[in-house]
Amino acid sequence: APTGLTHTASVNSAFLRWTNPNDSDLATVEIWENTTADNPGAATRIATVNAEPAKAGGYARTGLTTGAQRWYWVK
Repeated sequence: APTGLTHTASVNSAFLRWTNPNDSDLATVEIWENTTADNPGAATRIATVNAEPAKAGGYARTGLTTGAQRWYWVK
């Protein structure tokens, strides 16, 4: 699984960063989002991004409502 997930918030956006695992067969990483914390089982997959083993990954979530809280998981 990806590690070191961090985020930076901006106006109507969230920028996510992480480190991909060093798995030779890694091709993609899924981004999951929820409006409640500690509930990844109810999260919605919002994107699948290309990934390279042991490299930094990132995703820009745009179109968010100002002041809305979101929680993210990467798989």
